[in-house]
Amino acid sequence: MDQLRLRLLGFISVELQGEELQEQLPAKALALLIYLAVTAETQTRGTLAGLLWSDFPEHRARGNLRDTLAQLRRTELAPYLQIERRTVSFNGGAPYRLDTAEFQKGTRHDDDPSTLTKAAALYQGEFMAGFSIPKAALFEEWLAVQRQDMHLSAVETLARLVDCLLNAAKYEAGIAHAHHLLRLDPWREEAYRNLMLLHLLNGDHNAALKQYDSCRQILEDELGVAPSGETQTLYHNICKQLDDQIAAGALPDAPS
Repeated sequence: MDQLRLRLLGFISVELQGEELQEQLPAKALALLIYLAVTAETQTRGTLAGLLWSDFPEHRARGNLRDTLAQLRRTELAPYLQIERRTVSFNGGAPYRLDTAEFQKGTRHDDDPSTLTKAAALYQGEFMAGFSIPKAALFEEWLAVQRQDMHLSAVETLARLVDCLLNAAKYEAGIAHAHHLLRLDPWREEAYRNLMLLHLLNGDHNAALKQYDSCRQILEDELGVAPSGETQTLYHNICKQLDDQIAAGALPDAPS
């Protein structure tokens, strides 16, 4: 059996035998397949009917579920579903890859930069970005929780990765991942401090000072607060180092 590949972070891709299938599936069939794969649990038919047809009477919801399962049975994805009289589940024994499962596994490694880097690379954007099921309130609630949880996991993973790279003196990689972190969480002051330190240790005082300016501006504009004392102390220490270099005749590029 060929391996099924499900990509859900930043975009949706359902690939089997080199063919993209997501555009061929009705939205609720796609949602059903993804829900079963991500939860990796046996679900009752009543639960699934209520999840995807929560605004419908029960008899209609169950009928719609039967029709959707019949649609999936007629596709190449049939071997990945275990459909019983009362329950439905994803066949985890068939060969498949699921980016959210790989991402979540990688985020549990606190001190392995290589594993954390791979996990961060898997997070290409919001879980099932742009996908929505009208009149399926329970599915939409589940979707919102998954999006928030995975976003927070990505932020924390990147924060740990930046710390690891800073401690390992891998400054260029640390800088790149700190910028990625700030794209996901632009108000994270600790990330600005780490970025200042990374630039400083990489020999670029001016870039470090620019990060302080960026931090100060976004905190003022968005939250109406000033940088913390810790951030301001780091800024003044960088300024002092720069002044000392100038006094000693080691003239870096003038700050812009």
